[in-house]
Amino acid sequence: MSLPKQLWDELRHPDASVRLRGLRAFVEMLPHLVIDDKERESLDELLEGDLAAANFADGEVARGLLRWAVAAQAELAELRAWKRSKEPPRELLHSWLIQPFSDPKRNPAVIAICAEGHDKDARPQSEVAKYLTLLQDRVVDSPQVALRNPSWEHVHLDRRSAFIFIGRPPMFDNCDPLEGMPSDLRFGFPKDRALRYIHKPLSDKFHYIRQDRGRAKEKCHQAVDRSVGRRVFRTDYAVVQRFTLKYGKEGQAIVGVVAGASSVGTLAGAQWLTELELGGVTLEYVKEKTGLTPAASSRFEALLEITAEVHNPPRPWEPSVSARKIFLNDSTNIINEKPEIVTLGLEAPGSSRVDYILIDDDDVRVKEEPYGLLAAMLLMMKRQRGELQLDQLLLHKSVQEGDYPFPKDRVSDSLLNYVREHIKHRILRDALWVGSKSLKLDCRVE
Repeated sequence: MSLPKQLWDELRHPDASVRLRGLRAFVEMLPHLVIDDKERESLDELLEGDLAAANFADGEVARGLLRWAVAAQAELAELRAWKRSKEPPRELLHSWLIQPFSDPKRNPAVIAICAEGHDKDARPQSEVAKYLTLLQDRVVDSPQVALRNPSWEHVHLDRRSAFIFIGRPPMFDNCDPLEGMPSDLRFGFPKDRALRYIHKPLSDKFHYIRQDRGRAKEKCHQAVDRSVGRRVFRTDYAVVQRFTLKYGKEGQAIVGVVAGASSVGTLAGAQWLTELELGGVTLEYVKEKTGLTPAASSRFEALLEITAEVHNPPRPWEPSVSARKIFLNDSTNIINEKPEIVTLGLEAPGSSRVDYILIDDDDVRVKEEPYGLLAAMLLMMKRQRGELQLDQLLLHKSVQEGDYPFPKDRVSDSLLNYVREHIKHRILRDALWVGSKSLKLDCRVE
């Protein structure tokens, strides 16, 4: 909340005893206040004035003013330092990820889909809303929408151009604003209605994240509990997404999703988003790995793995979280420096036509020309146990018929540069060695 008018009046009051009462209240309320830059300047002037007056006065009130003014200044300084520590530098991917949701001009909101008698998603909603409130010095709206028979009038989506949805994937099945979600997202929601399992123990009908893998079979990241002696630990998954969404006739918004397979996953996803866990990933690094610079319309998707102890009786979750996969648009996994397994899906057994390619279980979604070259290269390497002469690669039919920016009758620098940029840096990375005449693959091809 912002500084109440009554408190401002007390801090400005000519009576020192009234100002002292206001200072005490201010210090106690400070952790819960949202103070913008203009208010900070006014407060600094008031505090400096009280410090100056107290230094030249005697008596209990003056000493109280001195003590509480110093305490208020220390609290303000600590609050500023904490805020600076929470603001990601602009060169980081994290800064791009949260920017639209911390922009007051977009009137952002953090929306939780809540089931009756099941308010576990209120805590992650609160954590995200507090973080964004801190970044923009204004209270971010955090409305809740009922899971069954939802009403959206109080959310005022037509007045906003950025919002974040909090919940579990199946809970979005009845979420009208998300009906226009991009069809090419890697991580989606369960296709069948599974809400009857929401209050039950972990179920493969509800508690999972679905990963679309193109022509390959979809993959489910399932929350599971396991016993270690007398203790029980949960492995959970969460997805954090950002994408653009059209709604109504002309409406368009930037949308975020924080969704866990179970409640601890949702909480961990919110903490990951607000605690700068993407701090080491720079925009320069992203461009090196993907050839892309994130834009307003770019899609971001992260799959997180979470572990936490399950207590009986229940206690608040204390999850640990790590990012397993990060994608920007159709890139491969940005944080996978050295793939271990490449899977080739053939149109038929013994066929030389590749239907899909998986890199460590994720489908490759590059455009046609690099894809054809990659498929030919992997097929030949599979047969030759990981090593391939470049002049042999040039003879492959898909290479001869493809539209590539290098001569096909000889090994050239333009061929080497193309392989390094489009195949090594953006797909196979440290698993591929590029020599002047040959290629070597340091991973398994299946």
